[in-house]
Amino acid sequence: PQGKEIRNDDHFYQSTFVWPQKQTGRKMLPSEVSRFWFKEGFDFIRKNPVEEAKLLGLKFLLFWNWYEIPNNHDYYYAKTFFSSLLRMPFITGFAFVAPLALAGLFLSFRRDSPQAGAPLFPLLAFIALPMATTTAFFVTSRYRLPSVAFLLPFAGYAVYRCYSGLRETLSRKQWLTIGVILGAAALLVNVRLPGFNENLGITNEHDDIATLYYKEGKYRKAAEMFERAVTYHHNEALLYYKLGGLYLLKLNEPQKAYEAFSRSAELEPKNMDAALSLGAIALETGRIEIAEREFKKILELEPGYTKALIDLGALYTRTNRAAEAVPLLLQAVQNEPTDFNALINLGYAYLLLKDWKNAAFYLQTALRLDPSSAMARLDLAEALLGMGNKKSANEELRRIISSLPEGDPVRNRAESLCR
Repeated sequence: PQGKEIRNDDHFYQSTFVWPQKQTGRKMLPSEVSRFWFKEGFDFIRKNPVEEAKLLGLKFLLFWNWYEIPNNHDYYYAKTFFSSLLRMPFITGFAFVAPLALAGLFLSFRRDSPQAGAPLFPLLAFIALPMATTTAFFVTSRYRLPSVAFLLPFAGYAVYRCYSGLRETLSRKQWLTIGVILGAAALLVNVRLPGFNENLGITNEHDDIATLYYKEGKYRKAAEMFERAVTYHHNEALLYYKLGGLYLLKLNEPQKAYEAFSRSAELEPKNMDAALSLGAIALETGRIEIAEREFKKILELEPGYTKALIDLGALYTRTNRAAEAVPLLLQAVQNEPTDFNALINLGYAYLLLKDWKNAAFYLQTALRLDPSSAMARLDLAEALLGMGNKKSANEELRRIISSLPEGDPVRNRAESLCR
């Protein structure tokens, strides 16, 4: 009931485990999860009878709605790969069959109907039972499908009544009755429900195909599919975030990445990762003020967010504001004592301040986590030189020189310092 959309998540089954296990604080068997939700469902009905009635009413309308609600795959996307018959937009759809079936159902019970008194209850049962169970639990087009076979005879009867009316010249009143019934049924079936996103299924199809292309290393095709996905569902923050990551990390197009991350952050202001990516791109492209604004925005929402503390601290060290960087990076290290980026940036900030002892301490701690970092080793060597410990500094510099190829900027710097 708290959802803002009518949707069907791809990982619906897996997601049912998350909340129960969070509430109980332990892993649960499927049977335990089932009992948990059974109890939760009846508790909700007991506490919120009016809301439950509204939800059942909404699901009843969804059952009779024209839209084929997808489960794993979208019908409207799939049919584009098949014959032109399936691609006919109206005649082959539920929007055509259901109004005729409802009209035929009503007409079959009228006293003047030739079929009045006929044993229709078996047909009605095969319509009503799937409708009741689907409405009570989970509305998708594939669960509605069994009813369609038994709606077709009633739809045929409605067509027959119209045809026989043309032959027998029905009165104006009879034609008006048929027209009103058909119109009311068509309105019920074709109404657009609030919160209804009929493009969500086809969006998910494009998302899945984009992910497949990504796994195969076809990054340009993946980007094209993500672009198509956002044209169908332009308010999905996660899609823009994925697209931004693809442009940034795989296609080396920072401007397009920035635009995608901007849209993601706009749609979901609390998306810390999108804001961090915006700040990182702005920093790398020299837009310092924008980067600083994005990092500060994150810290306003969540003051102790470690990644934002590190990135803002790194920005300050790059812009000769090491004194402002130190308290941010100290807090980051306090939050995550084994975060390599926090440690190396804090060591570098102290190096800029010529606080050799603290610089050496944090850089040595960083190197214990990642001994292969030539940059951390170079900074450590400079801190040791500042402390007057030339022997240890030269040992660190020789390690750098032996591990990097000639011409490497870090090796060149190490060679200039080695004495």
